[in-house]
Amino acid sequence: MNTVTGIAPQRPPVALRLNLAAMAVLAALAQAVPVHAQAQAPQAPAAINIVAQPLGDALIELGRQTSLQFFYTPETVQGLSAPAVSGQLTPEQALARLLRGTGIDASRQGNSITLSRADAVSQLQTVTVVGQQAGSLPPAYEGGQIATGGSLGMLGTRDFMEMPFNFTSFTAQQIRNQQASSVADVLVNDPSVRAAGGERGGESETFTIRGFPLDSTDMSFNGLPGLAPIYKSGTDYIERVEVLKGPSALLNGMSPTGSVGGAIDVIPKRADDDPLTRVRADYRMTSQYGGAVDIGRRFGENNRFGIRVNASHRQGDTGVDHQDSQATLGSVGLDYRGERLRVSADYVGQEQRTEGNTRGMALAEGLDVPDAPNARRNPGQSWEHFKTRNTVVAGRAEYDFTDAITGFAGIGHTRGRFSGIMGNPTIINEAGDTQTRDAAAKFIFDTTAARVGLRARFDTGAIGHSMTLAGDYLLRKSGYTLSPCPGLTDSNIYNPIGVPKPDCGGIPTDVPWNARTTLTSVALADTLSYKEDLVQLTLGVRQQRVEAENYNEATGARTSRYDEDALTPMVGLVVRPWQQVSFYGNYIEGLSAGQTAPIEADNAGEVFPPYKSKQYEIGVKYDSGSFGATLAAFQVKKPSGNMYDNVFSVNGEQRNRGLELNVFGTVTRGVRLLGGAVYYDAELTKTPGGANTGNRPINVPRFQANLGAEWDLPALPGLTLTSMLVYNGSQYLDQANTQKLPDWTRLDLGARYHTKIAGTPTVFRLNVFNVFNKNYWTGPATDYGSMYLGAPRTAMLSVTFDF
Repeated sequence: MNTVTGIAPQRPPVALRLNLAAMAVLAALAQAVPVHAQAQAPQAPAAINIVAQPLGDALIELGRQTSLQFFYTPETVQGLSAPAVSGQLTPEQALARLLRGTGIDASRQGNSITLSRADAVSQLQTVTVVGQQAGSLPPAYEGGQIATGGSLGMLGTRDFMEMPFNFTSFTAQQIRNQQASSVADVLVNDPSVRAAGGERGGESETFTIRGFPLDSTDMSFNGLPGLAPIYKSGTDYIERVEVLKGPSALLNGMSPTGSVGGAIDVIPKRADDDPLTRVRADYRMTSQYGGAVDIGRRFGENNRFGIRVNASHRQGDTGVDHQDSQATLGSVGLDYRGERLRVSADYVGQEQRTEGNTRGMALAEGLDVPDAPNARRNPGQSWEHFKTRNTVVAGRAEYDFTDAITGFAGIGHTRGRFSGIMGNPTIINEAGDTQTRDAAAKFIFDTTAARVGLRARFDTGAIGHSMTLAGDYLLRKSGYTLSPCPGLTDSNIYNPIGVPKPDCGGIPTDVPWNARTTLTSVALADTLSYKEDLVQLTLGVRQQRVEAENYNEATGARTSRYDEDALTPMVGLVVRPWQQVSFYGNYIEGLSAGQTAPIEADNAGEVFPPYKSKQYEIGVKYDSGSFGATLAAFQVKKPSGNMYDNVFSVNGEQRNRGLELNVFGTVTRGVRLLGGAVYYDAELTKTPGGANTGNRPINVPRFQANLGAEWDLPALPGLTLTSMLVYNGSQYLDQANTQKLPDWTRLDLGARYHTKIAGTPTVFRLNVFNVFNKNYWTGPATDYGSMYLGAPRTAMLSVTFDF
């Protein structure tokens, strides 16, 4: 039990790259240390065992055994006793028995329950919180699938009802229950997000949010942009996956590659107050086996020091022909939480390798999109492969100078290395024949990001203020080398052809830096609140400088330089006339580096200012405490540069309008929903010469939706059935709107069972992806127009023990 006056800002973790041998050592160490099982958060009836004792102590125990959090003053429970409560009970049933006859009223908001008693003396100075989440993250919402809030960059942590944006934060519980192995697997739950490239053993995942591409190298790590593992991030170190829809230049600064559709932030795990030792074994079709260890401990006075260690490994054949993959991940998160000082550090390392990998396919001009082949077919070659290595090191600190002024700082570095032999196949005729120009390639990325700032809270008359001043810095260096293989590799998407490996000269070893990007900015924002947050108005502006240099691969000479700056404002409004309903709106801008006219243009060398994408959004949010929803209407305009009449200029614009609906939580006892739908009215409003003006943009369907459901079977306590239905409308591969991918629907099913084996809490999980083995093309997640095959039916089975 902790006594707090509010929720402290979240602190980052530390991670350490561990191999499979280290995982075994950690498991042995954990077995040697006696621990308590970490509380699960089942919504179905579960084994509750609370002895007769003072009511305050009984509430502490119920908080440990369930996902509930209790807020009350000490006087509320003073002098009251609770009876013994045991048996297969829901958290609500157990709480009702504890409070029976006490005269205490319980008011619920998600998993948070406020207790009050008419004859208790109110003391506003002290609020008791039972069951506080690790790392002071906002608690999980009813059902445990998403969180009640998250981080808005420089604005700090907010409840989702008080955010002037459409925002979702997926929890570690949802990640475990889905057996999600990558961030893309998690974000399939959000209808506004789609991913491509990773389902069938591809080396990278790229995303679209609100119809605009977001490169995986733009993802944030604990609030620091561009630091998440590049290409494809594993999930065993992740506590939350947060997604913000829409541009976010004021909140986070410009992203490294200029993505404007939204932002993705991964929050690493922290040690909870309850000791944790979790061991998992898993299997995936057709013969992939793996395991994981998750260990958390806190030490010292008031559990001030924490350590969380995760290690996992998986390898074997996938469901795609002649394809083998393996992935190893290790992480360590350290944190200290004092009365005024909070510090954390993280180290994450992961390595992934796939033999016989698949890549996006291009379609020759003039061809219609062919029928999707059998999803198990691999038109690539068994000798095509890739290997990625990532390490992330990050630290963060917060210090309360006074009760009203907090300083914060964070810094981190990520190092990414990619090597392989591969190419992008091009479908050249209606028979599905392909040609691929393979190459031995190596790519390198180094990114350093930092943020420092102050946050102050004060009042001016009836107006409250939360003012933030922040400075951000990002340096990214990248390089690549390609060694083309001789000739073209021929195959067919319906009847793949295996050919001998050509002499590609081996993977390059020395790779020069080809590009360097430096982003520096300073931002000021103030959230003004009136009448106990009935109205909240956020005003802010960021001054962003963008510097970019490119270098000749052979000589190292600088070939171009870009140095421009821009102001990006934001206005956000939240009006909450009732506790369960809030209305919001925003105007915010996104920022992308402008381009330099190429050498062949008549205006060669002309440098264009950064491109500003502009969003207008209004919406309404509903929160009953057990079920929530967000309905949003938005418009985003993004400019682009193009060549016309041999002159390069900013003569292109894409306008995406849409309606979004997100739903989550418990609709009736034991039944939970998670999903929503998006309708897009997207148009190319300006194109060079007007040739494609009025057409639909690449990769933006009219409609996309998904709906996940969970049902706790009343007749079989501990058993939960799950389902996920995903729909994606048709979309174009080209701006001329001549090549069209058909729509597709996919169904995933699953089940999990909570039980105890020899007194050890145990969870069995079964998930079946693409139950009906649907063959379909997924759209491009970039502007390049390549298309990807969806993954075949895949069964995933795991068993998890909490010692």
